[in-house]
Amino acid sequence: MCTNRYVQQDSGYSEEALDLYYEMQDSGVKMEHFTFSMIVRVCTRLASLEHAKQAHTGLICHGFGLDIVANTALVDFHSKWGRIDDARKVFDKMPHKNFISWNALIIGYGNKGRGIEALE
Repeated sequence: MCTNRYVQQDSGYSEEALDLYYEMQDSGVKMEHFTFSMIVRVCTRLASLEHAKQAHTGLICHGFGLDIVANTALVDFHSKWGRIDDARKVFDKMPHKNFISWNALIIGYGNKGRGIEALE
């Protein structure tokens, strides 16, 4: 079954998606940047910092360290779990940003009571 189906919003299959991700790794399947961004979304749902760090490492090792989609997912992950300074570090290292990247960071600041910084 496609990992995307497991990752869809409110599917209830977050652990299964993570298991498939590790199975893909063990099988030597070539990963794409979307695979990593989906796994970071799963980690956001599960509040799993350790798995998110592993996905971030995989992202870099597979040559997608500068990918806007995956890095925006990391900004969102860190923001949602109160790690706004880490979100900012990922954001600052992104060579290209789009409105989704900016919104993820702004929302993160706003949700953590740092409205002035969100406006800046």
